[in-house]
Amino acid sequence: MTSKPEVKALYKIAELCRFAGMSRYRLRRLLEQRGVKCIVAGEAPYVPLSEIQEKIPELWRSLCSAISARRHDERSSRTTESSARMESLANRERYRAVRR
Repeated sequence: MTSKPEVKALYKIAELCRFAGMSRYRLRRLLEQRGVKCIVAGEAPYVPLSEIQEKIPELWRSLCSAISARRHDERSSRTTESSARMESLANRERYRAVRR
């Protein structure tokens, strides 16, 4: 199961790896090469979203696409569930009408 991409101010390196489909080693190298500054809080290093947007526009666009696709999927599933409920109610009403 994939994690839900969410818009946050800071991302853990592990989260970015999942979104980007990269290993932690490769992503850390990319961040270092592009001059992205990580924030260490506790054990996990975090990457500010503003740094990604400014210094790695390719990853920024991928994140935006992943979030947009996820939102679209969630809206589609809600619409499908709603349609199924409406159809179920309509079938129930038809059944009641036939029984009378």
